[in-house]
Amino acid sequence: LSIGLMSKVRRGRIGIVAASGSGLQEVAVLVHQLGEGISQAIGVGGHDLSQKVGGIMFLQAMDYFASDPDTEVLPAARRGARRRRLPAARHR
Repeated sequence: LSIGLMSKVRRGRIGIVAASGSGLQEVAVLVHQLGEGISQAIGVGGHDLSQKVGGIMFLQAMDYFASDPDTEVLPAARRGARRRRLPAARHR
């Protein structure tokens, strides 16, 4: 279990899954600055998105959020042409 540091942000309805800890931090702060809050934030690490691993933890995190009653929005971002396409956001 790894523990990282993060800015204090309000609780809310938006879930975040990120490979990059700094990217997760940036999105969480932006969400907070826009007046929304975070239900959960899950960092999976860049290796998870490699072709060899295939995004297993990322997909498990998406499944978790699908069943989480506190998460209503799940923004997704993608970089590079080789990444699997994901919807821009999923609302309940």
